[in-house]
Amino acid sequence: MFSSSSSLASMFPAKEKHNEGNKEPLRAVVQGHFRALVSQLLQGEGIKVGKENSNEDWLDIVTTVAWQAANFVKPDTSKGGSMDPGDYVKVKCIATGSPSESTLIKGVVCTKNIKHKRMTSQYRNPRLLLLGGALEYQRVPNQLESFNTLLQQEIDHLKMIVSKIEAHRPNVLLVEKSVSSYAQEYLLAKEISLVLNVKRPLLERIARCTGALITPSIDKISTTRSGHCELFRLERVSEELENANQFNKKPSKTLMFFEGCPRRLGCTVLLKGMCREELKKVKPVVQYAVFAAYHLSLETSFLADEGACLPKMTLKPSNCHTREDNC
Repeated sequence: MFSSSSSLASMFPAKEKHNEGNKEPLRAVVQGHFRALVSQLLQGEGIKVGKENSNEDWLDIVTTVAWQAANFVKPDTSKGGSMDPGDYVKVKCIATGSPSESTLIKGVVCTKNIKHKRMTSQYRNPRLLLLGGALEYQRVPNQLESFNTLLQQEIDHLKMIVSKIEAHRPNVLLVEKSVSSYAQEYLLAKEISLVLNVKRPLLERIARCTGALITPSIDKISTTRSGHCELFRLERVSEELENANQFNKKPSKTLMFFEGCPRRLGCTVLLKGMCREELKKVKPVVQYAVFAAYHLSLETSFLADEGACLPKMTLKPSNCHTREDNC
C-alpha cells in the first residue's frame, strides 16, 4: 500500500526538462536522508523499524504520509498566515485496524456527530454554513410577561432565524455553541444537518479549508459565505482500549469527515493500529517528519532550479600505492 519512492518522487515535479538531470541525483540523496531521519526518530521513541512485513512497518508508513502531507499543504502567508506546515496538518490516532490502514485525508477529520439520527449523515458536494456563538432566543431582562407570550415570541423568533438560514440553502450547519430545541426541530424539518458545540479552533480550521466565513451572529448572516467540499460523511469506529468496560464492549466514537476541500490549507493524517500507546509515540514522529519533509523539499527544489548538482565521487589513491609507485 505504501511506496515511499513514488510519494517522494511526487515532491519534485518536472517544471523544465533541463532541471531533470539535476533533480534525479538530489532526489535519491533526499530519499535516503529522510528515511534515515524518520528511522532515527522512530527508534528514539522505542518503535521497531525494518519489520519483515513491510505493510506493518512504521518506517514506510510515516515516510509516505509525511511526504504526502508536506506536498499537499500550501501555507497562505498573504494575510499573515503561518508558514509552519505543522499548523496545517492535523495528526489523529484511531486505535483500531492495522498500521497499513493509516492514510492522509485531504481535508478535516474530527470527533463529532450530527445532532439527530434522522438527519442526513452523508452529502456529496455539500454547502456548509458556519455560525459563531449560540442559536437561541435572547429574552429581554427585567421585563415581566406571561409564559405563553414568551414562548410564542421565542417560537416566532427562531422560525425567522431558520428562514434566514434556509435562504442560503445549506446542507450542513455547524454552530459554535448550543442550539434551541425548537430550532433543532425546525432544521430537521428543513432537512438541514446540524452539528453543535463545535470548538472555535475546529470551526476556524473547517472555515479555512472549505472557504466558508464564520458568521459572528445571525444578524449578519446575509453577508456570509458558504463553504464547500467534495464529501461530508460520518464513520463510526470501535477502538481497542486496554481498559474495557464491565460488559467487555469496545468503546466507539463517530468521526466526521470533510474530504476534498477546495483549499490546500489543511489535511489530516489518520494513524491506525491496535495499540494506542504505540500510536501516541508515532504521532510526534509524524509531526516532526512533516516539518522536515516540507522544508527539505523547498531546499532541494531551490538547489535544483539553481542548477546545483552533486559532485562526482572519485577514488583517491592510497598512501601505500603512492609509496610503491615511487619505489
